[in-house]
Amino acid sequence: MAQLSQGGNAPLFDRLSLRGLSTLGGQSAESRLLDTEASIYKELQAITLSRSRLDIETFIKTPRLTVLDWGLPDLSGLSAERAEDRDLCARVIVRAIEAFEPRLSKPTVQLAAYRQGRDICRFSLAAELRLGVIRERLTFNLGVEADDA
Repeated sequence: MAQLSQGGNAPLFDRLSLRGLSTLGGQSAESRLLDTEASIYKELQAITLSRSRLDIETFIKTPRLTVLDWGLPDLSGLSAERAEDRDLCARVIVRAIEAFEPRLSKPTVQLAAYRQGRDICRFSLAAELRLGVIRERLTFNLGVEADDA
């Protein structure tokens, strides 16, 4: 079974667009990095909007998550009023990023709110972009939607 590598391998088209990091075909290195950041954001949205087949405890304890475990476990049973639940939610999100987005490393999550509209929670994710020799700190604002909303 294929496995995700830890850190740095980008999808083929992202690698090709970053090759050389010089102006090529009228597109600057900065705009290619912005394109890569947009690609990562799209992938993070897909992860947070998908539900894993695993429960929270199994998701955290499984040494190697596979594509069959893609997404986040159901977080709707957690309470924003409990510090333990907030910490658990942040750990689950970090675990998913480490498992399913190899272009990012050293992820940290800061929860913003729970139960606002369709979202179970809103959070800020800070992580280091790793593509070859490129190391850049990125921040994304995301939400986990409720399944029944």
